[in-house]
Formats: sequence, structure tokens, C-alpha cells
Amino acid sequence: MSGINSLPSERAAIIAAYDPDSYGAATGYSDYFDMSLFESAMVLIAVGDFTAGDTCLVSVNQATNSSGGSEKAITSATITLVSDPSPLGKNSQMIINLRSTDFDMDNDFRWGRVKIVTAGGSPEACAVDVCVLVLGFDPKHGPASDNDLSSVVEIVSL
Repeated sequence: MSGINSLPSERAAIIAAYDPDSYGAATGYSDYFDMSLFESAMVLIAVGDFTAGDTCLVSVNQATNSSGGSEKAITSATITLVSDPSPLGKNSQMIINLRSTDFDMDNDFRWGRVKIVTAGGSPEACAVDVCVLVLGFDPKHGPASDNDLSSVVEIVSL
């Protein structure tokens, strides 16, 4: 699916999400996504306010099934955000680019998910505003929107 006559939703799909919210000290995960359906993906991370001493670690894991079979990290697919004095801090956005070749497809690791770890200097006071979207690009078959998350409720085309 390429060309000037195709719609963006035919070339890219929302394949995983970690819903925007204020998270305390915890570990959370996005939905699983199937990288065998796409040539590439982009993990979009948006972080809002968080207090001094709070941190947010975002990484991408791979697995052999959508239940997390043999889950392991994808080397170098990690971003650590620190509140102060790091420039990678609050009210910022980050991107992790992925290719299907980053996954251990030879050993059936085609499933991915994003892991988000929030922590604070004071766990009971930790509050990190964060959300993650994973977009799949260059579908191997059909329009990308065929593989959107079920939470994508509408696509409007003009």
C-alpha cells in the first residue's frame, strides 16, 4: 500500500496502546502487537508532568505468542526519563523506531509489547503522566487499518 492515492490509515495502524493517565510507582504494559504483519513500527511516548525524583523507563519486549511466551527485551529499544535535571524529562515526547528485523523471527519472536516502569523517590507520592501508542507501518497484506486495535472506534476519510 503506497502511493499518493492511498489514505494514511491504509499505510499505518494503531497496533498497541498504553492509555494516558497519571501512574503511581508500578509496571505496566501495552497491548501485544504482531510484527509479522508490518515491515516497521513506531513507538510514540508522551510524558506530561511528574515530580522531582520520579522516573519512567520505557522498553520494548518480544515474545513467541500474544500471552508473553518466552518474553525477552529487544536490545537498545529502551528510553529512561528522569525528572530533573535531565533534558529527557517532563512534558516531552520520544520515539522508538522498530523494524521487523529487530525481532528474533527465526525463533518465532513475532509478538511485541511496550513495558512502562514508573518509580519515584517516594513511591507513595509518585505520579507520572504518560501514554504510549504503537503505530505499525507498511503492512505486508491489505490496508493497515485491518490490523487496528479494537479500541479504534472510527476512521474518518475526506
